[in-house]
Amino acid sequence: MRWLLLIAAVVLSTTVRATTLPAGTVPALVSESGQLTAGQTHWVGLHLRLQPGWHTYWRNAGASGAPAQIDWALPPSWIVGSTRWPTPEAKVFAGLNVFGYESEVLLMAPIQVPWDYQGASVTVSADANWLTCRDICVPESATLSLTLGPDGIGQPRLFAQTRAALPASEPLDAVWDARGRLAVSLPAGIPSGSRWQLFPYSNDVIAAADFAPVAAVGQRAVFSASPGDVRPRALVVHQASGQSWPLAVSAGAVQPAQSPWLQMLLFALVGGVLLNLMPCVFPILSIKALGLAQSAGLSRSERLTKGLVFTLGVLVSFVVLAAGLLSLRQLGLKVGWGFQLQSPWFVGAMALVMLAVTAALAGVIELRGSWAGVGQGLTQSAGWRGDFFTGVLAVVVSSPCTAPLMGPAMGFALASGTGMTLATFVALGLGLALPMLLLHLSPALARALPRPGPWMLRFKQFLAFPMGLTGLWLVWILGRQIGVGFDFRWALGVVVVALIVWVWRIAEAPRLAVGLVLAALIWAGFGIQGALQPRLQWAPYSAQSLADHRAGGRTVLTNMTADWCISCLANEQLVFSHPSLAGLDVSWLKGDWTDYDPTITAYLDSYGRIGVPLYVVYRPAAMPQVLGQVLTLDGLTEALSAEP
Repeated sequence: MRWLLLIAAVVLSTTVRATTLPAGTVPALVSESGQLTAGQTHWVGLHLRLQPGWHTYWRNAGASGAPAQIDWALPPSWIVGSTRWPTPEAKVFAGLNVFGYESEVLLMAPIQVPWDYQGASVTVSADANWLTCRDICVPESATLSLTLGPDGIGQPRLFAQTRAALPASEPLDAVWDARGRLAVSLPAGIPSGSRWQLFPYSNDVIAAADFAPVAAVGQRAVFSASPGDVRPRALVVHQASGQSWPLAVSAGAVQPAQSPWLQMLLFALVGGVLLNLMPCVFPILSIKALGLAQSAGLSRSERLTKGLVFTLGVLVSFVVLAAGLLSLRQLGLKVGWGFQLQSPWFVGAMALVMLAVTAALAGVIELRGSWAGVGQGLTQSAGWRGDFFTGVLAVVVSSPCTAPLMGPAMGFALASGTGMTLATFVALGLGLALPMLLLHLSPALARALPRPGPWMLRFKQFLAFPMGLTGLWLVWILGRQIGVGFDFRWALGVVVVALIVWVWRIAEAPRLAVGLVLAALIWAGFGIQGALQPRLQWAPYSAQSLADHRAGGRTVLTNMTADWCISCLANEQLVFSHPSLAGLDVSWLKGDWTDYDPTITAYLDSYGRIGVPLYVVYRPAAMPQVLGQVLTLDGLTEALSAEP
């Protein structure tokens, strides 16, 4: 069947006039070393450099295509071994799943040099045939030769890069049953939810049409194979890192993959609770706590109602957010957590709301009518509308933050379908609303709040400063998105000066205000000095740059971040800015997700994540290590310096 498709593609290609045929693949026989040693193994290979947009095929081409064939011609008593195929990529060609390579590929083979070799020059020849395809397929062939010996030229770097892309020598254990389930035991250290692909050596056992990545559950990935008596032979690939392993398959009973849905819902609930501690949410909840303190005279049922209405606002907002996320993904957009902040329109609207709330808290303006829910009404106890919209606003401002445990839970949810996604977002909302709901439900906790008094006006005014800083930060993000940038330290300076003036006005002792001014100036001086210190030299992330650094045997850290991600910015300032990291022999790659980037989205998806931050350490000869979303200097240094 495959050859019928191939013949049809070649025949049809003669009738296609709009497509320009390639200038031709550039083939060459290459050697790892120009020198030969008697009795030793020497590596040679067929190097194919493809035209842009064209691809060639792996040992199993998939649903269509054909692999390259090499017929070696060597002197007598010289022995050539089997071809080593680098880990392939999967792509859809003419609606079919195919496995192969783009750009270039080196097909290596070992040559055994005889013991009686005397050091003379030796010619190695090969007749090679291969197929290249784009929107048409073109068979190509060449007769090539290579001279080895005293005057030979080697390409060790090319062979080193190819070796880094070869499957591991030790296979992974796998269990297969006659019903068609194949369970692979994954290497230690792989996070649950990471995605894996299966590349069958033959379509007779595992149909290429059924090929699809699967998410790991625990330390196991379960694939669907074709029922039968033949044990499948295949390669399994970790989608994020590109590392691959052959499989040692044995027959046995395979239990269906158990979905850890209960654990993921618990992760979402705890992540929502921890979200309350994030700097983006704390000012809003402080406003709500202030309103709760003002409602000391309300009955228990009234307080309960206010808590439930606040919770309802949170839950409705998370359901709307989940519905929007699912709808966009159904349309083919791989959006994730915080996707709305990739829109300048949303960021601008959010900045206006934050600045309006700031003005209302500071007493500069009094918002009435329909704005009462987001302005002054947020600080008043009367009316359910204020409680509901406080919950809405808490969800809106929480989107720049990612709490611990949130990433794995939401990544698993989106990979599990609509029902699990909605349930996870509801659990996240319950976690976010839980502390405030408990304050409304528990009389003991409510009595622990300070009694109403003049302090509440001062506290309300103080909350204007973090809210204003949030609004100015959103203006800074908007400027970055539309190409009108400014130094955020100027905005920070404005807020600091306003805070000093406010403290000066309310201070009973002017000396206290003078002390605060001096402390602020000293703090600013240290901040400027720290900003002038050497920073890490980040290079832009790409799949090719990651592969190149890893092929060079270097330790690599990838940092997926965004300007609107407060957790990311905190890690940048508190951890990555430390001078000790600049002395490490590490390649630093950064992916900026401030605006939508399909490359970074695909990278996040390969690790089962739908949002930033994501930090991954790649050490030579070791599996990638996913770090936590909240970094510490000691933890990061240990991960980068650990032995494989």
